[in-house]
Amino acid sequence: MEIDPVVFLAEELRCKERALRDAVKRYERDHARENGEAVNMLLETLKVLYREFFETVPTSVLGASEMVRMTAQRLPFSLAR
Repeated sequence: MEIDPVVFLAEELRCKERALRDAVKRYERDHARENGEAVNMLLETLKVLYREFFETVPTSVLGASEMVRMTAQRLPFSLAR
């Protein structure tokens, strides 16, 4: 049985968001250029992942519930549709 692509994308988003939090903390601590570049790279990656997430149709109840949960927790009201 294949994993629902929405579940996979949701896990990827969570991992990248954790990495972004860590990168921002490192950048705030020392303002090193490479840390700033890492923050920018992660932001671009998150932008792409969010776009994929919204365009992907869930193939299971678990995927649909993950999409609803992600929408309720992370998205601004303007994207709640």
